[in-house]
Amino acid sequence: MIGVFNKIILSNRKNPLFSSIVGRVNLESSVNVVESLKFNGIQSRFKTVKVSAYRRPSRGSPTGQSKKANIGMKRLSAEYVRPGELLVKQRKFIAHNPNVTRNRHFKIYPGENVGVSTKTTSLFSLVSGRVKYTHDITRNVKLVNVLPEPPDELLRDDLWRYRTEHVTSVQDNTSLIWRRVKSSYAFTDKYALVNPPLKPYPRAKFLSKYDQWENPCYPNIFRNFKYK
Repeated sequence: MIGVFNKIILSNRKNPLFSSIVGRVNLESSVNVVESLKFNGIQSRFKTVKVSAYRRPSRGSPTGQSKKANIGMKRLSAEYVRPGELLVKQRKFIAHNPNVTRNRHFKIYPGENVGVSTKTTSLFSLVSGRVKYTHDITRNVKLVNVLPEPPDELLRDDLWRYRTEHVTSVQDNTSLIWRRVKSSYAFTDKYALVNPPLKPYPRAKFLSKYDQWENPCYPNIFRNFKYK
């Protein structure tokens, strides 16, 4: 009897109707196996959610995340810049948080020879020169300035010009910046050199907004303002 049944299967294997019936039988048997597994406490789970269609949360990997703003200082002190180069990239609306100690998202204000972007308040250079940062102790803000200088070699003896110094006002910042510029001819070449640079003496006490002194770094020489 078994041999006859095997002969029938082998003879009807090429028949499409017979193959469809056998396929249904196999499908029903596999479904019965899955149901028996569920009944026994073993459940086969299938992935039905498209994970790539949703935004991933912030993790170490940048895949699927929005692009960072990359705000902050783009040029360091004593770095030579050209007109139009970006100095500080900022956002338009940034709130000062007094409880935060780091300088992230804090505004940097324009000083001498620095322009402001109207949309994002980013700061860019207006002239060719080297970058210098100052700190206004009255308003407790940082200023970025550009000292108009030729693209000469940066020497170790000239690094003191571009260090971060403290000022008390906008006029004080203007006076300080134009004292730190290297010696240059005023108006025409027939005049002698003005504003000779003098290296300031070291100070024992750190200058802060609680200091009773004015900025003691000024050398006792003739003041050469840019608007004089």
